Amino acid sequence: MWVGVQAVPEVTCDRAELNADYADRFSISLPTSDRSALDWARLILEETPAGRGAPRLWTAIGVRLGPRPSPDHVQGWRTLAQHPTWARLGAATTYLEARAVVEADDDTLALALFVRYRVPVLGAALWWPISVMHRRGVPVMLQQARARVSRRSPSPADDRLPG
Repeated sequence: MWVGVQAVPEVTCDRAELNADYADRFSISLPTSDRSALDWARLILEETPAGRGAPRLWTAIGVRLGPRPSPDHVQGWRTLAQHPTWARLGAATTYLEARAVVEADDDTLALALFVRYRVPVLGAALWWPISVMHRRGVPVMLQQARARVSRRSPSPADDRLPG
């Protein structure tokens, strides 16, 4: 886990395209998968038990989430950019703007969050209590996503012909 704008890898910060006041990044090793980063984002945020509960936190601080389900949104976050190995999502309130960057390569899955306070004192005051829950929840979401993919992977027994 990396917390702090200076602690997040520069390439991840560049992908966020946001001059952030807060940043963090969590990563986990992955089984081999041909999923795109956007597919991983959907799995993490929309299909894991911890991810499905996250919108309550965001709406509690006034984040305007888009439609769900939607091809242009992931859990209500607007898809801003996508590449096979990374995707950038965005959401905002009057007081803060957030960007999530999901990165997936051959053996690592990472989720980074960047927050910029549009109204510094109020944005920071709103984000601080939510950030504690966010830092506890993201590792759980990543583990749950990896477990779902591991359970779906065929076992050698699945390759045997019947009879």
